[in-house]
Amino acid sequence: MGRNSMSREKLDDRISWLKRELADLEATPTNCLTCANKKYSANECVKHGDIPLDCLVRTDCPDWELELIPF
Repeated sequence: MGRNSMSREKLDDRISWLKRELADLEATPTNCLTCANKKYSANECVKHGDIPLDCLVRTDCPDWELELIPF
């Protein structure tokens, strides 16, 4: 095998890993509670200020961001 090739076993492993990753991303709720812009212990948004309780679960904010943790 060449430098840029992959065995069938490694390909299957990679496909399985990507499917799990995709399932995790698709299951991520896109509301204030998971947004990187929400201040940790307050119902406050870095971009929009105070978040009314009834808005915490809305999923239509165009400024929603997912905090990616680099490993």
